[in-house]
Parts: sequence; C-alpha cells; structure tokens
Amino acid sequence: MIPEENIRTVGNWSIFNLTWSPAVCNHGNVFYEVSIQIPKDQTLGLMLQTKNPWYEVTRLAPYTMMLVTIRAFTYWGYGPITTATVYSPMSSEN
Repeated sequence: MIPEENIRTVGNWSIFNLTWSPAVCNHGNVFYEVSIQIPKDQTLGLMLQTKNPWYEVTRLAPYTMMLVTIRAFTYWGYGPITTATVYSPMSSEN
C-alpha cells in the first residue's frame, strides 16, 4: 500500500515530479497504475502505467489541484488503491 501522505510534488511549478513511496514487494517487479485528474478542467488528466515511483509533470499552472489515484501491482496481483489531493508547486515571487 502507498500511504496517502507520501504522495507529493517535488520541483517548481513549470516542471515537477509527482512522487510516492515505493511499494514493498518480496519477489518480482512492482508497477504502478496512476491516474491524475484536474477537477478544475475535465479535459486535463491522464492514466498511465509505470515502473517508477514518480511521474514528471509539465505545463500545469501553479498551485493546480490534482486528484491522484495510485495502485501498485505485480504480475501476480494488485494492491489497494490510494487516492490523494495534491497541488502543483506554487510559482516563485518576482
């Protein structure tokens, strides 16, 4: 299981990583199903599968709310779904 509090953003507003703690698996490879939804704009969002415990995000306005759903899985089964609300990083003051 991926704890909700471990889903966060790292970087600046123009390009940042959405990161989470890696799932623990005693045998084999771990993959992740990731869904990112932008409630403010239903046309933005994506679903993907990755083997990395992060995803690089670009071209999103500063402090945009994201609804993130992550589920770890292996060749043998799926873990529980974790959902968190996170925000893209704020822009820096000029």
